[in-house]
Order: sequence, then C-alpha cells, then structure tokens
Amino acid sequence: MENSPPVLQQVSPTPKTYASNDEFFTFQPSPAGDVTAPVQAVDLTLPPTPTPTSTSGCEMSDFNGFVAGRIALIQRGTCPFATKVRNAGFAGASGRIIFNEGQPGRTDAFPLDIGEWRAGIPMVFADGSTPSVRTVI
Repeated sequence: MENSPPVLQQVSPTPKTYASNDEFFTFQPSPAGDVTAPVQAVDLTLPPTPTPTSTSGCEMSDFNGFVAGRIALIQRGTCPFATKVRNAGFAGASGRIIFNEGQPGRTDAFPLDIGEWRAGIPMVFADGSTPSVRTVI
C-alpha cells in the first residue's frame, strides 16, 4: 500500500511531471523508493509495428550494455511483465518504467498486479501514447 501519491518526473532535458493514475500507474506490488537516475532504453521498437512484436526486456541479452544503477525503460510486448521486471533487476536497474507498446488498444497505462512476487525496486507502467514519455529515451 502506498503511503503517499506516486510521482514520476522527467528532470532533463525538459522537466515534466507525469500524472499518476492517468499517464502512469505503480505496479502492484512495487516497493516505495526515491530514485533519481538516467533512464536507459532497452531494445525498443519505435515506432511500434502494427501488431504486438516488441521483445524489449524479454531476454537478458536485451540488457547488453545496460549501465547498472540506471532506470530501465522497457516497452510492453510479447513476454510477461514479470519477465521484463526480473531481467531488469538482474541487469542492476535502480527502477523500471515499462510503457505500453503503442498500437491501437495498447496505448494507455492501467493498474496491474504481477502477484506476490517482489521486485525489490520501484516500477511503474506508463502510457505509450504520450510523446513526452518517449522523450526520456
């Protein structure tokens, strides 16, 4: 249970605060935390293909070159959220932002629960249709 409203902010190059429960939702369960770190894209498919095909974060090899301590920016796609979350943790991510893939019907963020499995670091699911979400890449 969150003790205060979640905050997701882009601090540079153009500061922006994203709207909780509109542009992003915290994963359930997601531990509390305050993470400020560079965001690093993980094997994204942009623009998205007409059908879901993104494998972003599905394989550990997607994290080759990932700098431990950064926030992993991962695209929704063809494997379970839990796989993406787990692989980002193994890669040393300090936080995770998974954004919806981008095709019609797969743009808006929504609340989701990946069960009792605990990821250990803060993680959010973000809207994939908001251009500013992609500016953090």
